[in-house]
Amino acid sequence: VTTVLPPPFISADIPEENLKSASRRGSLVHEATFLMDNGTMEDGSLEQSLPSWAPEDIEVIRPYLTGYQRFMEDTAPTYTLMESVVCSHRHGYAGRLDRAGEYDGRPTIFDIKTGPLSLTEPIQLSAYLYAYAEEQSGGWKQLQGRSIGDYQRISIHLTKEGNYSIHRWEGKDDFENFL
Repeated sequence: VTTVLPPPFISADIPEENLKSASRRGSLVHEATFLMDNGTMEDGSLEQSLPSWAPEDIEVIRPYLTGYQRFMEDTAPTYTLMESVVCSHRHGYAGRLDRAGEYDGRPTIFDIKTGPLSLTEPIQLSAYLYAYAEEQSGGWKQLQGRSIGDYQRISIHLTKEGNYSIHRWEGKDDFENFL
């Protein structure tokens, strides 16, 4: 999915080294939040849970994980799927879905972000939702007895200050824009 979407910083004058660093940070945060969510983080200790990581990597991601812990404590989402590849055979694409579950009593597709807000996020999440629906139900417009329209799409933005923000995406044309 992210391969066919334009990079979020396509017009920005950002040095390549900064983009690589941001990409690495995002990957590390995804790995650590997965450990937190599946219960394999040892007593919340990054150093014990990730002994092969460089100490500087741990220090870089620590505030992002603080933001994620705050998100989890404040909102208490439930996850039924984490870091899973979803595929649409009908449209010929695949992507890694960060989380699927429930939030505020509604079925939800979640994406965890460590960078600035991007205009491609709602399109990306829409593509994940349709692929997820196709895989789960064998259909395209129905998902576990619910309409795709019942699902919400949420980006969780984590910051280097240890905070988070939530962005809900409601665009009806997002999937058509992806296609």
